Amino acid sequence: MMLQSGKPVLCEKPKSTDSREVQQMISLAKEKNLFFMEAIWSRFFPVYEKVREILRSGELGEVRIVTASLGINFDGVPRLRNRSLAVGSLIEAGIYPIQFAAMVFGEEKPQGGTATGHLTDTGVDESATVGPEVQQQQNGSPDLQRVYNAVPRGLYLRNNGLA
Repeated sequence: MMLQSGKPVLCEKPKSTDSREVQQMISLAKEKNLFFMEAIWSRFFPVYEKVREILRSGELGEVRIVTASLGINFDGVPRLRNRSLAVGSLIEAGIYPIQFAAMVFGEEKPQGGTATGHLTDTGVDESATVGPEVQQQQNGSPDLQRVYNAVPRGLYLRNNGLA
């Protein structure tokens, strides 16, 4: 609605739960030359800028694995158990470690991966572990990278699998 009216959009997550709808919004924003972004607030933390600076400097060398996680407590928050509201651990918390890993690996699209989790009695995912596989070219040869998102834990970065 706002894009159709020629207005820039900073959209709360998720932009949509339908990939076709997201593509339509992106296309419309491009067509009308409008700003359109999902509001992932952690991208603007000063520590994220510091991580980007360190990554650009090459100080860490080749980053081969990222382990990032974030947990939330579903207890006592009824809306977080309501499946019709498009909620769950991946939408509410999982997006943050996933987008962190995407930042580290240069926005490379996953080529596949694995996921496991646990559903509440209402069918909402209350925990998830995601292991997308990212194929990167290092020194002219393919290299398989794995990114893990486990809920809950801390947030840290590993170089060549070492903490």
